[in-house]
Amino acid sequence: MPVKKRNAEAQLAEQLSRIRMLKRIIRVSRDLIIVTDPRGRIRIFNSGAERLLGISATTAKGQSVLQFFTKADGSPDGETIRRTLRENAGVENLQTSVRHADGRIIPVTLSLDCVRNGSRKVKYIVGVAKDVSREIDLIAELQRKNRELQELAARDDLIREIFNRRTFDRVLTREVSRARRFGSPLALVFVDADEFKKINEEFGHQMGDEALRRIGTELARLAEPTDFVARYGGDEFVALLPQRTLSEAEAVGEAARRAIASGEILCPRTRRRLPVTVSVGVAAMDGGEADGQKLVYRADAAAHRSKTSRNRVEVWRPSYADIRPS
Repeated sequence: MPVKKRNAEAQLAEQLSRIRMLKRIIRVSRDLIIVTDPRGRIRIFNSGAERLLGISATTAKGQSVLQFFTKADGSPDGETIRRTLRENAGVENLQTSVRHADGRIIPVTLSLDCVRNGSRKVKYIVGVAKDVSREIDLIAELQRKNRELQELAARDDLIREIFNRRTFDRVLTREVSRARRFGSPLALVFVDADEFKKINEEFGHQMGDEALRRIGTELARLAEPTDFVARYGGDEFVALLPQRTLSEAEAVGEAARRAIASGEILCPRTRRRLPVTVSVGVAAMDGGEADGQKLVYRADAAAHRSKTSRNRVEVWRPSYADIRPS
């Protein structure tokens, strides 16, 4: 056999082997692989496409590929494929979706390319789509976990129902700015535990923590959705009240004082029931007030004043300006 003929036959055998290998890859791939003519009519439809779209290759062949692609909201999304057909240009890793026969919308990444003949005319268009549902679910789960971590970081370590000082400072700045911009009321209730040091020293830190939990959980229970309750310091709490006037905040402070004083905490060691009371100070932004720290100072000074007799609510007065809360 002439050498040229043997070489030609070897090249042909190699090409046929490659074709068989490509056919096998297309057949077994779990990704959607579709080959269309230049008008978008399906010529090859692999098992991955059958799985992803829920129809058989026999049914799909000859149909327009455009009908299978959709946006996340269910509306058609064939424009990119139309543009590829029109401009003979490929695309890589396009984020789109396909509609399964059962109605499910499945997110995919789509890549398209054109196969040309010797005269550079498009003979086929090859599309490969990968189901990215799991990746999207994992990203959503990661985002949810991150939000949970951020939420936990914003919460008080001891009393998870309320926020910590760092978060309060950020929210205070935001709410003061908003109140100033819109001329809306903003009030603050400052709550200071009575005789907290005595509880700690006589009954232990565990009972001190129980007293703090009682105060924090009662404040959280009484809060409206727009209110913001936080632990300000060791035995100090704050409730920031957007859209509340001074008189409304005073009523909130009184309700909190009564609720906290209405119950007791039980000391396991002595079996003694201990009362928990608080001294409450209330202040509100005046017409031109824009300083959040001044608002806190006023409410704190009023609470300091109320501690002279304990278990009561005191509203800020200008005469308290000389008070320096510890």
